[in-house]
Amino acid sequence: MPKLLVVSDDARARDDLVELLGDDVEVTTPQEAGVERPDDDGSSFTQIAMDIADKAARASGLVTVAEASGLVVDVLDGAPGVASAQFAGPNATEADNRALLLERVREAGSRSRSARLVSVIGVASPDGELRTFESTLEGVIATEERGVEGVAYEPVFELDDGMTIAELLPEDREDANPRMTALADALPFIRELLGR
Repeated sequence: MPKLLVVSDDARARDDLVELLGDDVEVTTPQEAGVERPDDDGSSFTQIAMDIADKAARASGLVTVAEASGLVVDVLDGAPGVASAQFAGPNATEADNRALLLERVREAGSRSRSARLVSVIGVASPDGELRTFESTLEGVIATEERGVEGVAYEPVFELDDGMTIAELLPEDREDANPRMTALADALPFIRELLGR
């Protein structure tokens, strides 16, 4: 059974890959594969996903999928962007990040609250073959947190229907998941590299 290394700060990325690939591929993490997680010091989602996938694939000898994702808010000139997970600081919680985001958007005083969730998937082979796949989800920043069981920015990310992602039923959240869309787009290339 071929192994696929997945590098993401979000543990749900592994579950999403298992769901898409089924049981014929073993999905592993850097820790399980005995490799160090590469640093993500790029300035764009695409650069980060490409760098991490390439470095991890070469270090592990495995086909690697890496994700770089976050929230881009127009009135904040693209922030939090690649710093989405540490927007309120390196030890901040998701709630801290959301609170700071709502405060900054409020302070900006703009009527426009447009934003997008971005997910870039980098797929690399140990011999240097590399491609990226990007998906975005457009929305606006809500004026307050709403919903239950939302993670990251889901309680403040409002969709066209006026609901935040955290207000959606669990079965409806897949349609509001840019990572799943990008992974589905990457699937043929992943299978090609795995020889499946």
